[in-house]
Order: sequence, then C-alpha cells, then structure tokens
Amino acid sequence: MPIYEYRCNNCGRKVSLLIRGSSSEPVCTACGSKELSRLFSTFAMKRPDTAVYDDILSDPYLMRGLKENNPRALAKWSRKMSDAMGEKRDGLSEEWLGRMEHGQMPSQQEISKAQEEYLSKEPE
Repeated sequence: MPIYEYRCNNCGRKVSLLIRGSSSEPVCTACGSKELSRLFSTFAMKRPDTAVYDDILSDPYLMRGLKENNPRALAKWSRKMSDAMGEKRDGLSEEWLGRMEHGQMPSQQEISKAQEEYLSKEPE
C-alpha cells in the first residue's frame, strides 16, 4: 500500500497518508479537511549487495530462527540489513532491537502505536 504526500488546501500542512485501496478518500490528519492536493514525491532506494543475502542465507542458525519467528534472529537480520543499506536506526529501533536480542518481542500494541506516530509525523 503506497504512502502519498498531500498539501491541505484548508490548513496548508503537508501530510503523508497510507492509502488503502482506490476508494479511500484522503483526509488531512491535522484539521480533518478532505480538500487536499496531491504532491509529487521523490524517493531514493539503496539496494544492498547480494553478499548480504548470501551471508544471511548461509547462516543456518539465522535461517532457522527467522522461520521460527525468534526475536534474536529477527534482531540480527534487521541489523545486518540496515547496516548493509546504510540506514541509521533511531532510539526506538535500537531499544526494540536490544530487547529482541534478549529474547523479548515488542508487543503488538507498541508496534501499532509506533506505526501511527510514524505515519502522523511531518515529513522532513
């Protein structure tokens, strides 16, 4: 499901919205207006080297852990992938990865709250 950027014609705020299906009508998260103008967005994507995939696929512990939804394996995979892509992790990501490395998954409630906060942030 794509995320689109809009400018609210009522309050002037720029908003990013996750659009679920073609019948979804965008609404400003700041003022509730349906008077939005779609903006053209740019994006960049750096693809990791295939060596990262080879490294992950050749690690039987990691592969078994991923199949079993093991928090430690998921944290290891996440660190490898973000490092390979040159992504910086924020404080919440580091906190969650640390907990996962100790065997504790974030709760569904924590994940949902973080997703809502992320989607409601003003794009930089």
